[in-house]
Amino acid sequence: MDWSSLKQVGVALGQKTLFTTLEDGKTSLSDGYIPLLVNLTVEDKAAKGLRKHKGGNAREEAVYVSATEAVRENRLLLLTGGSGSGKTTFAEYLIFEYATGIIQKDSDVVLHNDGGERRKETLRGFRPVPLLITITNKQDLADIDGKLPGILESWASREKGCENDGLLLILDGIENSGSEGLRNLASITDAITPKPHVRLLVLGRDSAIQDWDLPAGFSKIQLLPLLVSQRRQLAQKLSLKAEFGSGNAASIPALFALSLAGGHVGDTSEAALDAWLGLCYTSSEKRQGLLQDAYDAWIHKRHSQSNDLAEATNNWPFVSCTAVQELLVAAQLQAASFQEILQVFDENAKSALPIVRSLLYRFSKGEKQERFIREFLNQYVDDLDGVKAQYAALVVCEFIDPHNVPLVTQVVARLLKVIKLGILPFHYRALAGRYLSLFGDPRELTDLVDIPGGTSLFGSSNHPNSSPVHELYLGPFKIGAFPVVNRDYGDFVKQTGRAWLSQDGYDPYTQNAPATDLTWHDARAYCRWLTQKWRETGKIKPNETVQLPSEPQWERASRGGQCESQAGQNIYPWGTNFLTSLSNCEELALNNKCAVGLFPQSSSPFGCYDMVGQVWEWCTTLWGEDMATPTFKYPWTSSDGREDLDANASIRKVLRGGCFSSGQAKATCTYRGSLEPTGFWRGNGFRIVVVSEYIKILTTMPVLNNIQLSSPKDLAPLVGSGEPIYVILTSSNDEETGAPWCSDVRAALPFLKETFDKPEGPKSVYESVGPRPGWKKPDNPHKLTWGISAIPTVIRFELRDGSVEETGRLVEAEVYEEGKLQSFVSKSG
Repeated sequence: MDWSSLKQVGVALGQKTLFTTLEDGKTSLSDGYIPLLVNLTVEDKAAKGLRKHKGGNAREEAVYVSATEAVRENRLLLLTGGSGSGKTTFAEYLIFEYATGIIQKDSDVVLHNDGGERRKETLRGFRPVPLLITITNKQDLADIDGKLPGILESWASREKGCENDGLLLILDGIENSGSEGLRNLASITDAITPKPHVRLLVLGRDSAIQDWDLPAGFSKIQLLPLLVSQRRQLAQKLSLKAEFGSGNAASIPALFALSLAGGHVGDTSEAALDAWLGLCYTSSEKRQGLLQDAYDAWIHKRHSQSNDLAEATNNWPFVSCTAVQELLVAAQLQAASFQEILQVFDENAKSALPIVRSLLYRFSKGEKQERFIREFLNQYVDDLDGVKAQYAALVVCEFIDPHNVPLVTQVVARLLKVIKLGILPFHYRALAGRYLSLFGDPRELTDLVDIPGGTSLFGSSNHPNSSPVHELYLGPFKIGAFPVVNRDYGDFVKQTGRAWLSQDGYDPYTQNAPATDLTWHDARAYCRWLTQKWRETGKIKPNETVQLPSEPQWERASRGGQCESQAGQNIYPWGTNFLTSLSNCEELALNNKCAVGLFPQSSSPFGCYDMVGQVWEWCTTLWGEDMATPTFKYPWTSSDGREDLDANASIRKVLRGGCFSSGQAKATCTYRGSLEPTGFWRGNGFRIVVVSEYIKILTTMPVLNNIQLSSPKDLAPLVGSGEPIYVILTSSNDEETGAPWCSDVRAALPFLKETFDKPEGPKSVYESVGPRPGWKKPDNPHKLTWGISAIPTVIRFELRDGSVEETGRLVEAEVYEEGKLQSFVSKSG
């Protein structure tokens, strides 16, 4: 292979027309390229582990990483974007940079957000030789897979003096490789991985490949639309009116080019297209010829273009973009009958979505648009579970007035199908979640899931902080089926006036997304507020309390009741093997929250959703002060104070489950994260549990009530021959939570209840040592009377030679050690 020719190719690409403007002005790639940004922020990139916001009264605007920086920092990278997002142009600019040597030195300052943040792209040491290969069908990728050994051998034997350069293999259009694409991509990755100076950049359309399970080592990042400030800056450079290309639709690079060519603001794609057609196709015959050619090419899926379409592409490069050709097809169909349009959709629903959307814009708000929407929805009324019915519902949502109750009711039912069935690609499920929020999500997102008491496996061998694997018994509790969402946390904030610096807390499109940007203290305050509210409405019993889950409660709800004897360690709610399509984690590349419940196939064995990925979830459990290594290690025990709710503020609290930027190693049921209790971030949220507070003693049980005990002698009338009595010393209840203030007492309650609170149970008396401050005093009367130094304590008394004698006791963790209390009771006498 002639590697030297790549520089000639790069120089030629630099002269390629990128934009055309009014009066047929042309701007080359070298003069008009706008540095693309990706959906990765400097905060995301710089953070190690979990993050917290710096505080203050205002949020900091996100500073985004450039696409070139993303390529530099990721050896294997899938860069995704929609049609017209600039993927191919970016690849061509990398070749131009190489040819001219620009990439070997720091570039000029680049805009990184619309707030005006400017930074240099630091690219020193990054000198790749880009080799661009375009994939138009599955055979193209198979051919590259077969030819790659020869390419790599040729690269290794190139001229001396180039040893410091690296090869950047660029595969553009990976979505065209079909179902075999992943297999070929894995083979290509295997061939490249042992070659330290070879990199791989894959470009593809996000809606087609977002759910792909990529080979190990791959990063996946999405391109962002162009900033308004970037577009205005270029318009000024080209001596154009500042408003040209500044509209919402023109944020897509191909549509920005269309807007500049038509001298239009680009507020809608259709308006920009019509401005360009009106300016450049004054002949109705030529215009109709172009529209007909575009329609014929789309219907027949021809790769070769007819005369009018080929001529337009040559004069205006943006015409080659699929997004622009779809606009041309919609313009051609504008005068067609509803039945003809429906037939186009019926033949290829997914591909026709952008065309139907464009037609709905062209129909404008009014009787014609609403009539088409009704006919469109009714087309699939007999198969509401089918993908066509689901796609039809999605495309009309943008055009339905939220106050149009009949249409909203109809489309909401369809959107619920999209979410509950979970068969459409994630891109479309996420869209369904946003519109469901806008119209009013009817799901009860505060539903609780009953978690039965039992013994479960905890921990895993995947990370030292999660080891060792051990079994633990937990009593029954209820947990939120979903994380707490914006809609519900927002109600709390409105009613209490609590501060909340949320980026999206009141966005009508994200009311069903997890509430984030809240501290551990915020989450606990919500629990106290909700406890009172739910008790008043009867949703929970008077003796039940809403609180954050302990770490074991969270893990049991996420992982299910797996026991040591079962084969394998299920570190995901669905099992042992990671799948990109089952959670909102780093591999999905959304890098943001989405509506809850969009992954129905990955609910936990108990029926909890979004337990991994999406957002980190606060727990009550303490971690320690060192971010890397916990003070409170596994195996889990409450006797070491890890459930002390009043611990020093410097002690970090446990977060579980990972978030949208967590990789498959962290977005698991077993990985243990942490953060300071005052920290908050857009990826940290929580879910609730409901537990029974201090066990109410029923008079029908053999637990003796209203007994005043001043000393063991008071037990004499209560002890029968051969029948012991047990004195159970516990703590009083915390005023805020309604639960015992002592974590060991909380841990012991299920065991005490199982042993004593039943008609055939042994005779017992509960004695509270009082609130925490009094208990800590050395002269606490309970300590002196019963000779105790810790709670819970269970003391057995029996009648021996006419007097009451102590015959044994269990203290603290002994009470809830598996099987120990039962053995203690059975050995009496």
